[in-house]
Amino acid sequence: MTANIRPIRLCLGLAGLGLIASSLQAQVFVYQSRDLVLNFSRAGSSDLEVDLGPVDYFQNLAGSSTVSLTDKYSVSQQLLPTFGNLNSLSFSVLGTQRGTGADPANTSWATLKRTDVSEETTAPGRYTISKTGQIQSAISGLYGSGGASSGANIYAPGADYPPSSSTALIIPTTGLAAANSYSVKYAATGGVKSLLTSPGAENTTPSDFASTVGAFLRSDLYEYQPGSAGSPAAYLGYFTFSNDGSASFTPVPEPGEYVAIFATALAGLAVWCQTRKATGQPRNR
Repeated sequence: MTANIRPIRLCLGLAGLGLIASSLQAQVFVYQSRDLVLNFSRAGSSDLEVDLGPVDYFQNLAGSSTVSLTDKYSVSQQLLPTFGNLNSLSFSVLGTQRGTGADPANTSWATLKRTDVSEETTAPGRYTISKTGQIQSAISGLYGSGGASSGANIYAPGADYPPSSSTALIIPTTGLAAANSYSVKYAATGGVKSLLTSPGAENTTPSDFASTVGAFLRSDLYEYQPGSAGSPAAYLGYFTFSNDGSASFTPVPEPGEYVAIFATALAGLAVWCQTRKATGQPRNR
């Protein structure tokens, strides 16, 4: 009887491992409404899409904090193996709210590249209700949210794991998988690229990016609620992508934080003036 039990236990053990493996593969990339996604792409390479989590997290950050995003993807196991190097690499961040939620229906989020890394971009105009609906639909199609028939969520269950993970998904841009890739869907007729005001959401590293010491690019993040071109999109902060493969986000301080910073500076100036007066140091002429 013992001899019969061992094969049964072995089969149960193998079945258990199969269930565990199935369970692990089930924990794949899943885009949710209001998530932001960091997209990496380059012609001739697969795409890397990184779910950064809900936009609410980024909106609620303190203005003085810069948060690293590299815990969402692996530079050594996902980014570099996918692209080989970081030269001529495009990146963007996109997200949308499908249906009703914390913001008006069809609110979306998209980056805008900085020409000068040290200067904030001029806020672009918002879009009409009709246009924001199209943008929302295009972004949802990129990630397959809310019943969309293609995109990352559709491809994810059949992807090879690893190197993909629950937050970072690699999608080929050739073959059958290409229909679900960021590159194909972003640039398609009626895709996000054609709907956003030029230059769109992407920023691209120069051809010598990887070999330039300390090189980095920045893109500003804007929130597009339905409105008119005469009203600017809301500025939320900026993303930085460095040539070591790391990415981070720095939020813009709330108006109240600006007041606090200004008040602190005034207090410091007052103390400095009192100190100079007490020590009898003459003012500069």
